Amino acid sequence: MTDRHLINCLAPKYNWLGRVYERTSGFVHFSSTHIISIFSDFREEERSAQVEISEKDDNVPEQFWLELADAYLAASDIVTEHLSGWVFTKDNPDLVAKIRSKLQKEGKWPGS
Repeated sequence: MTDRHLINCLAPKYNWLGRVYERTSGFVHFSSTHIISIFSDFREEERSAQVEISEKDDNVPEQFWLELADAYLAASDIVTEHLSGWVFTKDNPDLVAKIRSKLQKEGKWPGS
């Protein structure tokens, strides 16, 4: 199971997911996003910038943290929804088998 596989499977239902993943995955997987985020005070005429490495994120706008919290809550809702479906499936195997069979006959089951 890869990040890309999860995005491809879930993005049709959660259209914001791919966009959020693309914008934030660089903070999770070490990348240029990490490197660029430490630079501030760009001075193009001098071709210089200040490097800030700190335990604080003073240069990150407050709106970013609010969006991060919203994305975290939405992702938690997705996980909860899928776990609830898994629990239902495990608790009702006969019913799920009937539903699967019906949807397969109608061509509505994934891969059918």
